[in-house]
Amino acid sequence: MRIEVGLLSVFATGCIATSAGHAGVANTVRDRIDREVVFRDPASDGTVRPRVDALLADPVDAEAAVEIAILQSPDLQASLEQVDVALADVLRATLLANPDVELEATFPVDGNAEPGLMGSFMFDLADAMRMPLRRAVADAELSAARAEAARAVLDLAFEVRVSFYRHQGDLQLVELFQQVVETLRAGWETAEALREAGNVPRLDVVQQRALYEEARVALAQAELAALQSRERLQVLMGLSGDATTWEVASRLPDPAESDPGLEAIEQTAIERSLALEQRRHRLEALARRVGLARVEGVIPALHVGVVAEREEGEWSVGPMVEMQLPLFHQGQGDIDRVSAELRVEQHRYVASAIAVRSRVRRARNAYLNASARSRFYRETLLPLREEVLVESLRQYNAMNLGVFELLTARRTLIDTARQFVEALRDYWVARAVLEQVLAGGQPEDMGQATIPMMTASPSGGDAGH
Repeated sequence: MRIEVGLLSVFATGCIATSAGHAGVANTVRDRIDREVVFRDPASDGTVRPRVDALLADPVDAEAAVEIAILQSPDLQASLEQVDVALADVLRATLLANPDVELEATFPVDGNAEPGLMGSFMFDLADAMRMPLRRAVADAELSAARAEAARAVLDLAFEVRVSFYRHQGDLQLVELFQQVVETLRAGWETAEALREAGNVPRLDVVQQRALYEEARVALAQAELAALQSRERLQVLMGLSGDATTWEVASRLPDPAESDPGLEAIEQTAIERSLALEQRRHRLEALARRVGLARVEGVIPALHVGVVAEREEGEWSVGPMVEMQLPLFHQGQGDIDRVSAELRVEQHRYVASAIAVRSRVRRARNAYLNASARSRFYRETLLPLREEVLVESLRQYNAMNLGVFELLTARRTLIDTARQFVEALRDYWVARAVLEQVLAGGQPEDMGQATIPMMTASPSGGDAGH
């Protein structure tokens, strides 16, 4: 009766729907970041191409970049395939070992007696008894694979968003460095004209030229940084060839009016962490492996079946039982090994929980700092620098200020604008990190904030009108 029940359970669970594993990942991603996941094989890349082309036809913003990456990224598809690997393990766990069939024939050397025949059919009952345990292990591994795949989607979305903000910031810095170069070139040309008129010494000309050349070097470095950040972004988006001619939609937006939820962030991060969920399923799988190893040690093999024999023209049929006695080996080594792996995973789970709590606190601190810094530049320092430039222009028109002081005021304003762009970029990166942690992701790059440097004002010649 138990054999029949086991066979029924085999046929009931032997067919594992692939959509069952994919749906779990898709539902988790939809719940965490409101995105749709597409599972596709390498031969079906063309199915998402029309949508990718439509997104690339218009200037790309951060959200479009995330959608393209989720549709197009081959690295992400490789991570998603791990779900199918785990599904295959579940299917294998639900299949019984094939039965053994044995036939023998003996022919008498003398006489005309009929040959003797013997046959047997054996089935490994121990394998069937262990099948529910194997299935439970495979189910836990499948759950871990689903959590890992969902985390891969979240991490990719986070990396794309952060890379996009950095690229936007790099492009804006290039524009500001271009303005600095133009301003310093004007200062150098003015100094040359004043020296020819005998109003300034050559020292002022050399100083202005040196500042101009330094700015050109800084501009070249900023242009390289923009190219490199674009390449990094394109790799994440899975773009190559003609698809790399896309344009960035807009500049970095101002800080958002509302903050992400900052209440009980540690509890939220722990509850939604997909890394911890994955480790919990691993723990469950290892615990079940310990039970499976113990059963295998007690009953290594138990074959049951029937045997039929014909002797002297008469057939006889009877049951057959064959089992392996665990006298010398009861699976102690396997049990100890899996038990040790279970303890290792338990320690790592506690370490991961500590890391998640620390990560979300650091993300919150970085976000609050970047938010305050970007607002300070926008609401306080930039207006002050603009007012300094306006007043400098008035003093210059009244012939109370030299042209170099006026140019210095303009350059200082541009430098403050550069620091504002860097603060704004840090703000959006820090916000993406915090949202990622609260959604259950595990960002490796915590977005190190830029430390503003004090700008030394160059000394300019006190040339009058």
